[in-house]
Amino acid sequence: MNWLIALLPDELLPLFIAGVGLAVIVGLLNRRAAMPLLGLVVLGMVVGPLMGGVIGHLPGWLLAIVSLGFFLGLLGWLASLILGKGATDHMVGTLAADVVRVVFGLLFLPLRLLFGVVGGRRNR
Repeated sequence: MNWLIALLPDELLPLFIAGVGLAVIVGLLNRRAAMPLLGLVVLGMVVGPLMGGVIGHLPGWLLAIVSLGFFLGLLGWLASLILGKGATDHMVGTLAADVVRVVFGLLFLPLRLLFGVVGGRRNR
């Protein structure tokens, strides 16, 4: 739900605020659930213009990492929506283990290559 609010255009934010207020009045939503939604909208309205300037000054490599994190979060949200929370947690754990395995494999690749060259000459 939070991602959908973040993707709303600025023109729909007052309508969203009015809709949350109406849902509280009718009883579809209690105040405890409405306050974070309204807080997220207000925070987005305040921080949104600042983020444009910050993102504009980021170097390209850091912008690529931030974009990758954003899209991975969006992928996790979509997976949670389609698969459910438990399956998504399992999927994220498996992917994180694969990333750690690849990183350690790349860290030790020079040593493996060195031992392969040195060990290969001794066996001949």
